[in-house]
Amino acid sequence: MFYKFLGAVAARKRQLLNYANLARDTAIDSKMAKFWLSVLETSGLVYLLKPYHRNVTKRLVKSPKLYFLDTGL
Repeated sequence: MFYKFLGAVAARKRQLLNYANLARDTAIDSKMAKFWLSVLETSGLVYLLKPYHRNVTKRLVKSPKLYFLDTGL
């Protein structure tokens, strides 16, 4: 199941991150998707680029972009 999740994450590189769509495509819960993505981020395979906006509240609402750091994976 994790390999299917990893493939779905790789297909969404450089796109806005949507946990609900990612969880739906891999048939897991959105909480599990957030947990697995945090594991990938902690291990250094994935980087979440936080949005930048002058308005601080918009930074909190906007979703981050997903980037793979290890392209040899």
